[in-house]
Formats: sequence, C-alpha cells, structure tokens
Amino acid sequence: IKAYVEKTKVFQEFCKKYGDDLQKQSAADLELVSSWASLVKELYEYISLRYLDIEGLVFSDLEYFVDQGLDDRETLRKVSSDFSYFIVDEFQDTSQIQFSIIEKVIQKDYQKIFCVGDVKQAIYGFRGGEVGVFENCIQLTPNKLSMVNNY
Repeated sequence: IKAYVEKTKVFQEFCKKYGDDLQKQSAADLELVSSWASLVKELYEYISLRYLDIEGLVFSDLEYFVDQGLDDRETLRKVSSDFSYFIVDEFQDTSQIQFSIIEKVIQKDYQKIFCVGDVKQAIYGFRGGEVGVFENCIQLTPNKLSMVNNY
C-alpha cells in the first residue's frame, strides 16, 4: 500500500506540473491524452464506488464533508452567522479545500479574515497544504502587514 501511495503522489505531482500542458495538446496528441484520461477516470470511479465501504473517516474526509455541507444555503447561513471574523495562523499550510471552507463561511468578504504565515515555513504539503493558496489569499485580502524583524 505504501508503494502505491508513493506512486499516487508522483502521479499527482506530474498532473500539477504538466496539467496545463496536457490540456493544450494538439488534436494529433488527443488520442494519447484521452487514453490516459480514460484510465484515470476508471480509477476514480472504482475508488468512489468502494471508498465509503471502508470503515471510519480520515481528516480529508471531514474536510470534504464540511465543504460539501456548506453548499447547502441554510447550513451556510447558520454557520456564517456564528462567525464575524477569522484569524488563521500558519496559513502557509492551508489546503485548497480548507480555503474553500473559509471562503464560504466568510462569503468571500476578505475583510473578515486575518491570516498569519510565512511561505518559507510551509511544511504540510504532504497533507495538501499549498503555498499557492497563501499567495492567492494575499492578493484577495485588502490589508497586508509584513514583519521586518523577528526576534
């Protein structure tokens, strides 16, 4: 299982690195890319049909279910009404799905979020933390502060 997990990580990195290039392939290369896409689709369908048969939940399951649950307007209204402001420490380790949850709860009002982080300290890439999420959030938030010295 460990070997398969490692191979999956390699494939994920390949897709991140070359995904845009694969999407731009010419019609001549379409057959090759289509065969890959077909295999990947088959794999994901196999997993999705059997995944819920596995007993228990992992952290990423909880993230997924919270994100999906917030798509319900009434649930989102109830949750959003409980929070007027978010302070997120170690934001450089935030994953895309975690940021999606935050965005939904703050209803994309980026004045309701205060993020603390340092891209040089990102350490949770193995569990989905993406520095790009941090960099994107910097562009979205209206106020930015930087520390010049840290003792």
